[in-house]
Amino acid sequence: SGHLRQEDLRGQLIASDEYFDDAGGTSTAYVAQLYRDILGREGSAPDVAYWAGTIASVGRGPAAMGVWFSLESARLRVGETYAVHLDRAPDPAGLTSWPPYWIAHGETLLREGIVSSQEYLDRAHRLYG
Repeated sequence: SGHLRQEDLRGQLIASDEYFDDAGGTSTAYVAQLYRDILGREGSAPDVAYWAGTIASVGRGPAAMGVWFSLESARLRVGETYAVHLDRAPDPAGLTSWPPYWIAHGETLLREGIVSSQEYLDRAHRLYG
């Protein structure tokens, strides 16, 4: 449709030659850096090997997008959005429903969904009148 979603741009940036080179210039180092930057943790040896193999067969883009659009990443993005807009962690229901929504519809629509909630509106009214 001619529109680039925020998360798609991030995916393209982390698939770039510059990011690859800064990560160490090897598929293994690159995947390890993806895990640190996207998931905030070290990747397990099997996970790193899997994505390094993906890079060897189809390139960096699918590996970067695979980690970025993983359910684990989606849960983190949802948690960040809750923290910013609701000043709390997601409840179990939110952690069940919002991550697949983020994967399917993107960050902007996730944010719109959360800020259109009654909880957000009540909080905004309390804080800003």
